[in-house]
Amino acid sequence: MRTCERWVAPVIEERSELANVEDHLAALESYLAPASRGELLSRVLALLSHYRMEVHAADVEQRIADDWAEDLGAFPMWAVEEAARRWRRTRRFRPQISEMIELCNEAARDMMVERDRLRDVVGRSRRVTQPGVRVVAGLAAGVLRRINTHPAD
Repeated sequence: MRTCERWVAPVIEERSELANVEDHLAALESYLAPASRGELLSRVLALLSHYRMEVHAADVEQRIADDWAEDLGAFPMWAVEEAARRWRRTRRFRPQISEMIELCNEAARDMMVERDRLRDVVGRSRRVTQPGVRVVAGLAAGVLRRINTHPAD
């Protein structure tokens, strides 16, 4: 049975409390920062080296590396490390990129949800407590409505 959670961001009106939430959000965003390309590719190469690999031409190897970097590049290094560790300990064959994406998502999911919710809390709280933000948001929404109702020819 599947469950669906409906979550609505609360509004924090107390400035010091909002500042604490913003600080926590900043720390969480830093912790979830994407891995550097070099470190990521070194980790992937080490993981793949545990398994028999075909020999490819240099340009093909570069494209394969580009694919891994593109597909795993949004994850923090700790999530990639955890995914590689879980793969080595539970699987017998070489991983596919999609399988590593799933493991990275599993490793980082809870923190990414927390980050996204904190972003919602901060955004909603700023809109409520800072009237200027509401005015700009209203203007932007109006512009988007006009653009959507009068598409360019």
